[in-house]
Amino acid sequence: MPAASTSLDFFDDDYWLSHEDYLTSEQADADVSEVLGLLHVTSGVLLDAPCGAGRLAARMSQLGFVVDGVDLDPRALDLARSQQEGLSRKVNYLERDLRDLKGLGPYDVILSWFNSFGYFTAEENLQILQDFQGLLRPGGILLINTLDLDMVREIVEEGPLEEVIEVRGRTISSRAVLEGHRLVTTRAGNSGEGRTTKVSSVELFAVDQWKAQLEGMGFTSVEVFERIEPTHSDPVAEITVKAVL
Repeated sequence: MPAASTSLDFFDDDYWLSHEDYLTSEQADADVSEVLGLLHVTSGVLLDAPCGAGRLAARMSQLGFVVDGVDLDPRALDLARSQQEGLSRKVNYLERDLRDLKGLGPYDVILSWFNSFGYFTAEENLQILQDFQGLLRPGGILLINTLDLDMVREIVEEGPLEEVIEVRGRTISSRAVLEGHRLVTTRAGNSGEGRTTKVSSVELFAVDQWKAQLEGMGFTSVEVFERIEPTHSDPVAEITVKAVL
């Protein structure tokens, strides 16, 4: 696999199992509270991209936003849709690639949460940001939850980030290294049914790079915030970029 791309099959059962401690209702509620505190608005048309299984999209919809959720994983979308039964307000879930958002919008808010941005080539990632900008109404807000390149570089100076977890009879190990400005993660899963190995590569930016890049696209205000606890992610390295058009 090329170092500058990530296949959809990286987001398999092992991916979801390894993030079980984060993907909880309690954490989703905390995430939504954090998002609302950054937005300072409680209504409007919102795009959640990518939306995964709809953790945030569904909650934002029930709070009064009109929500489109896009993702390329049909299993995640099926789960998201199944959880809408009986809800008075529903999310419009769409199976779409982030590199092809034509025909959508305009939006008051675009949300990209849970370190979901940066998995394509540098050129494609830049185009996605430009597309986000083009889908926003004047005064619209872009929120991107990501990792700070400088903080990650400082952390990995002592060696690769390595983790081994045991979950539901499966051993899942991961090893992450920084290659230039991309965090490359190799994940291996072992069980009685065999071994799987997957690789992902995500492009990271430093705070000043985020500001320069988004301001160069026409955003009038770009701010960067630290994560708010409680969070089961890594609040040391995580940041949220808020850009106002």
